[in-house]
Amino acid sequence: MTCDKHKGKTMADLNTYRRFLRARRWVPEDAYAQFKDTDDWRKANDLDVLYKTIEVGAYEQSRRMVRLPSTLSGAQAQTYLSPAETNQNNQLPLLFQYPQWTGRRDRRGIPLYVFVINSLDSKTVAHYEKQGATSTFSRAKTDGKTPPGLLRLFALYENLCNHIFPFCSQLQDREWEGTPVTMSTNIVDVGGVGLKQFWNLKSHMQSASQLATAHYPETLDRELFYFYFCLISSSLVGQDMARPRC
Repeated sequence: MTCDKHKGKTMADLNTYRRFLRARRWVPEDAYAQFKDTDDWRKANDLDVLYKTIEVGAYEQSRRMVRLPSTLSGAQAQTYLSPAETNQNNQLPLLFQYPQWTGRRDRRGIPLYVFVINSLDSKTVAHYEKQGATSTFSRAKTDGKTPPGLLRLFALYENLCNHIFPFCSQLQDREWEGTPVTMSTNIVDVGGVGLKQFWNLKSHMQSASQLATAHYPETLDRELFYFYFCLISSSLVGQDMARPRC
């Protein structure tokens, strides 16, 4: 979804319209109402500007299982990390925050994301939200209503819709190659996660989920929960995806 600066009109591709229609069970009036709310929210929070101008460190911190850029010094990393997240040698560690694309797809061409919850604790989330609420990490303005600590998470959704989906749609080595890819599959690793950890993350996860459901509807195809004592069925993944091993 982009804004036409010359005409001042909201422009969205057909795939975006279809997602909102599916979310509202193909009732045009309901789909339009949700689409209008999302468009107003995007304009109020400068989502296009946020995605284009977000600082590299802030974006990388929002991802998971990736290192901050090597160009960041240990001192610069402290802007984005809590003291516990850097070691004595000021080396930049792996960050475990939110799902990222594995670079793999299933047989239908849908991108596979992995989310390891065990590494996401309440202290990490609190530091992440506090840093996002008190720092200027892009040139975007905000509406003052959306929790600022959560806003930069939506740069990940922008990347999903503006980069991953179009890229996967152009790849023809999949079933129904003419059908655009507009959804992702999340593999959620809940191994070693206790009820206390889930409870401590409840508020953050609910807030993020509500905003994502309202403004990025129908972008999740399915979630596969992975435990240490089970295997994901190989029939669900393509030949280019190695089967997880316990």
